[in-house]
Parts: sequence; structure tokens; C-alpha cells
Amino acid sequence: LTEEADKIGLKFSKKLTGQSEQPPRWKKCVGAATGSLSNAVGSLYVSKYFDENSKSTAQEMVTEIRKQFEKMLDNVDWMDYETKEKAKVKARGMVAHIGYPSELLDMKKLEDLYDGIELSSDDYFGNGLNMTVFGTNYAYSKLR
Repeated sequence: LTEEADKIGLKFSKKLTGQSEQPPRWKKCVGAATGSLSNAVGSLYVSKYFDENSKSTAQEMVTEIRKQFEKMLDNVDWMDYETKEKAKVKARGMVAHIGYPSELLDMKKLEDLYDGIELSSDDYFGNGLNMTVFGTNYAYSKLR
């Protein structure tokens, strides 16, 4: 963006958040990429830093906790049979969100998600507009 556009943005941010100076350029660029391409950035992060064994271990722990919970339900005397069964159904229906969603490592899903978006290494403003259109279209597609 031009220096004048940056000044307008800073003036707006100062009124809105109290921010009195522009962050370094690299920080703005990283923030824009992370905010606009969060799934792609998340995929890169998970691929590089997340230990798959830790996720498996945590999933096994959750499975075992759930089994033990059901055994405990069988032994409580303050619940009737019907209530215990409802509690078991509810426990089985709980979803464990551990580490990251598996879709982050599914390149086909990521490619499908970002299909049609056009970005350029030398057009920050145009990329911002394209991401806005992309995000709006994506949100509308979920309404249909």
C-alpha cells in the first residue's frame, strides 16, 4: 500500500484500538497471510512442528477415559438404568478435538478449499481484495 494509505489505516487503528505506530512490514505481511490463508499456514505449521505420536497418544487416552467413565456409570447407585444409558450415549457422542483437524494434512482438501483464488507476490492490495471476495463467496456457499 502507499504511505498515504498506511497513514489512514494507522489513524483508524489509533481511534479503534489505541495503536499509535505501524507494526514492522514483515509483521503486517505475516499477519495478512496467517489471517487470510489460515488453513494453509496451519498445515505448514502442523507438518513441521506437530508430533503425530503425541496426537495418537492423546486420542488413546481419551478413548480409555471414556471407557472408564462408562464402567464408573455402571457402578453408581444414585442413577437409574435409563439415566445411565442416556449418559453413556452422551459420552459416546462427545467429539475429542486433539491437536488439529485431520483435514489440515489432506492436500486435496486444501487445494479444493483454495481453488480459484488468485494471489500475486507483487500485489498486496489486489491480494487483499481477492481474499475478501474469496472469503465472502465461501461464507455465502455455506448458507446454501
